Amino acid sequence: MTQNVNEANTPHICEICGLSCQSELTSCPYCGNPLEEPDHGFPATSEAFRQTVAEFGFRLAETDSAIFDSAEALFLSQLSSEAAKEFGYAREHVLENDDAFYIPLGWIGCCGHLISKFPLHLISFGSYIGPETHLWAYYQGISMSPLGKDRKNQLRILSICDYENTVTVLKTFLDHRWLERKSAPRLSSLPVELNEVDLYFGISGLLQAKKNNWFQFEIS
Repeated sequence: MTQNVNEANTPHICEICGLSCQSELTSCPYCGNPLEEPDHGFPATSEAFRQTVAEFGFRLAETDSAIFDSAEALFLSQLSSEAAKEFGYAREHVLENDDAFYIPLGWIGCCGHLISKFPLHLISFGSYIGPETHLWAYYQGISMSPLGKDRKNQLRILSICDYENTVTVLKTFLDHRWLERKSAPRLSSLPVELNEVDLYFGISGLLQAKKNNWFQFEIS
């Protein structure tokens, strides 16, 4: 049975280090960042996170389902029981939508975990950007495999409204010299396709490009 999100007593997730903190704390015990009371039962403090989980239809997970049991087992197989307890894992904090579970449990270098339902597949988010940005990236189809050699996407640039900021974003995931020599001259003749590129460290820039209409793109 689905639990109303307002009924949950959820932990804080520090926006700076991504770690799960006890709900009664007012500052992160790891980095000292002030913590705000989470709203709507969602296990994070930022408005951006709340907007993102709403956009993609996340709610508190139905923990009595067979698919939840399978997803939980997959997640816990990556941790010892002692580690799960130490990090504060609690199934009542897990969110889900129609195609994935989100586990808001972080530690140094990790800000949460997504488990796709069909098929079951675990993605652990890094911590250079927040969980809401990782969720956005997942739904754009951006690869988040652990190894860079396995993170390959095709980026198709359809149109450009702000050339300077477009180049700035491209530099976050393309070699600067290669960009100037090969790709930049092609930007005058659109569309442009960039194949077999690792977009992971360009996620934040791509999100800003979309929000600010710097350039239009497709990812596959």
